[in-house]
Amino acid sequence: MLRLLKTVVSVGLITALIWSVDWTEIYSHVHQFNPALALTATVLLCVQYPVSAWKWQQALTLHGVDYSFGYLLRILCIAFFFNNFLPTAIGGDAYRAYRTFKHADRPAYPISAIILERVLGLIVLVAFGYLAAVVLVSSDALPYKNILMLVSIAGVVALIVLLAAWKFGLLTKVGNRLRNVRKLEPLIESLRVIRTNRRHLWGLIGMSIVFQVIAILAITLLFAALALPGKFFESGFTAAAAGVAGVIPLSINGIGIVEGSFAVAAILANLPYAEAVIVALFIRVFGLLSSILFGILYLFERGAASASSQEGSA
Repeated sequence: MLRLLKTVVSVGLITALIWSVDWTEIYSHVHQFNPALALTATVLLCVQYPVSAWKWQQALTLHGVDYSFGYLLRILCIAFFFNNFLPTAIGGDAYRAYRTFKHADRPAYPISAIILERVLGLIVLVAFGYLAAVVLVSSDALPYKNILMLVSIAGVVALIVLLAAWKFGLLTKVGNRLRNVRKLEPLIESLRVIRTNRRHLWGLIGMSIVFQVIAILAITLLFAALALPGKFFESGFTAAAAGVAGVIPLSINGIGIVEGSFAVAAILANLPYAEAVIVALFIRVFGLLSSILFGILYLFERGAASASSQEGSA
């Protein structure tokens, strides 16, 4: 039932977006479309997959789990196919964890690596979105100066409270209590490993920054291909909004919710609605087509595993 509900939400939102676009207006601007910029953006979207695998490798290495880059890239691509097409409760992240349990000292390490990679990626994306909002507000391109000021003040206050809690030992007391909770032992152990391998942590943060810069550049080039050049900060703002919305588990892999939030954020950043919908749909279609190719890769891998199993039994 949950899968059916997510499917209905995804199809409904995508249909509403497509229906709301004035396609006659789009057709009138077809001659302005720049295929070279769109192709460059597509190349950048392709580059995201190896960069994502590299991020994952850094997160696993941080936990003392070693796998080759080629192996992780293949598993990552198959996991992406799982997220988009397979009608199963096993998501792509669960598949990634399952395929990296073998070389881990503890079962919690592969899971912790994926969670850490996801959380850091989201933090970096939100940071980019905040910086983009500051730039846009400063140039009067985004008319939400008071809201941004309140968010900034709230962030500073939260940081001060956190530093004060650390200074007076409150965080240490909370940590000691949590260590006595047996169910949290895997989490505490993962946090200990992360703290003792900060060099790899900085590498993971660096790769997360590279990944998000590539994503924002791809969106910027897609807008430029639709005769909207120089929209890097607007693209960063919309990408952050879409990324945060994609965390909401109400549709299949964020389909519909991501595109809708992308379009709304684009309007707030003074970008044309129709062009924003086209960019969002372009990225989604690219992802779905990539998933089909990755599904073929999965079938070949399954076929090879089956053949090896039959040879072993013979």
